[in-house]
Amino acid sequence: MSDKLTAKRKTQQTPIMLMNEHQEQNLTADLDDIQRDTTDDFHMESVQQELVSVKVLQQHCSIEYEAEGLTLRQKTEGPQFRLDEEPEAFKDTGAQKSLIMNDMKPEQRAFCQEVMEELEVERESNMSLREELMKVRASHQEMNHMYEADLNTLRWHINVLQQELKKEKKSHEDSVSKHQLLLQNLRTEQDTFCQRITHEIKLDVENTAEEKMLLLRAMENLKSQLDGQLSLKPNISTEFKVEREDSQLHRDKEPWEENVLLKHGPESEEPDVETVRVESPEKNRFQICEELLPNIILKQELESEESDIETVEVQSSEESQFLIRELELNEQKMKLTEENQKNQILTNELETLRQAVTNASVDMSTMKNPAALKIRELEDIIGAEHEKREAAEATLTRQVKLAVKLIFALTGAHNNLEEFRSQWERERYEYKIIHLCPTSSARIPLLMRIALRSSTFHQVAVVRPHLTQTSLTRTHVLEEVKIQTPLLKRVEQALFKEEEINEYIYTCIHVLIVGLDPRCLVVPRHPPESNPGPGPYL
Repeated sequence: MSDKLTAKRKTQQTPIMLMNEHQEQNLTADLDDIQRDTTDDFHMESVQQELVSVKVLQQHCSIEYEAEGLTLRQKTEGPQFRLDEEPEAFKDTGAQKSLIMNDMKPEQRAFCQEVMEELEVERESNMSLREELMKVRASHQEMNHMYEADLNTLRWHINVLQQELKKEKKSHEDSVSKHQLLLQNLRTEQDTFCQRITHEIKLDVENTAEEKMLLLRAMENLKSQLDGQLSLKPNISTEFKVEREDSQLHRDKEPWEENVLLKHGPESEEPDVETVRVESPEKNRFQICEELLPNIILKQELESEESDIETVEVQSSEESQFLIRELELNEQKMKLTEENQKNQILTNELETLRQAVTNASVDMSTMKNPAALKIRELEDIIGAEHEKREAAEATLTRQVKLAVKLIFALTGAHNNLEEFRSQWERERYEYKIIHLCPTSSARIPLLMRIALRSSTFHQVAVVRPHLTQTSLTRTHVLEEVKIQTPLLKRVEQALFKEEEINEYIYTCIHVLIVGLDPRCLVVPRHPPESNPGPGPYL
């Protein structure tokens, strides 16, 4: 429809444009000729000098002036008659223009009706789009409420999980601190125990060394005594060696006293003299053995103590190493348990977050599919509206350009008319001066000028109908502009409303895609109909 309207407007405006161009060409040619003729004549100083001479010679040339004035009047009656006939020609052209305007009015009314119909169709389409927008807004609000509810539930779950994590962290930190304290206590106890054991071992070693020295000295003394006694009694030495070997064999099984009691038990309380005599050397031998026994026992005890000390040292070192290993293993186990707990907590959180993300993605995909279809439909509608708007703006710009050109042409024609009027007044003034000239010598240049002006009057008579046509076209254009101003205002208001509706649609689309708060949407504001902005044609 917009293309048809533009074509009609072009067909209507083409003859007017051609007429205006032809008129402008004629006017420019005529004005150039007139300016060439009148540039050398308008010199005020020469005219003033001629007027002074005319005033001086006025009394002498009054008779000649009357005779010549008659002839001049006869010559000037023709152009004056033509000038009187010009208003009638203007009336005829005005009637023709009025007829043309009357013929153009029904076409203009039809064009206005078509524009109004197009505007009504656009209003209906805008109403349908508004209804769709309301539906989309309602669905979007429901989706936002659902999304907010899901977000609130997820936030609540996240807060609960965070609180549980904090509690577990606190408990874990408490347990770790307790275990660390226990480890520190165990280490301190181990250090004190090791120090105590080492101190005791040192004391035992020192005591055993002193006892060894004492025992060695006692042994040396005993050996010296035994050697002295054995040197006195060689038989006893051999017997003592034999008995010592026997005692070493039977020492672990039976004590020496029991053997003695068994061998020499109290069979009779009063032994005979012979038995006493026989046993006397044996008794001496046994007494010596009894004296040597404690030294032997001490030696054995020292050896056993040394072996025990060595075993204790070995056991303490082994126990300390074992405890250190156990402590290291416990620390490693504690670290592993802490890391495992942290990993489990993080895995649980990741699983919950993944589930929430999957649910949110599913919800968003289900929400985006209908929204995308609606967005595409709205984009298609918006594209069609933009095309219509661009076509309307193009037509408006063309009309404005034509109006501007006509206004410039009319202003130029008006200026030219004013110049012609000023020139005509000057010529009349010079013509009046001719009546006061006394001689023909002063009147000759004036007559030449009047002859030239008669030709200029003829040219003006030719140019004036063109000027009248341009003035009528100007009035016609102004009337058309006045008629079309309310339509243009309505079109501007409709375009402004369409812009705001499109902006609101784009904001709705952006909200559906990005998920903004629906409260950030702005309701479209309509411009005041009473005060629309001035158009470019004004």
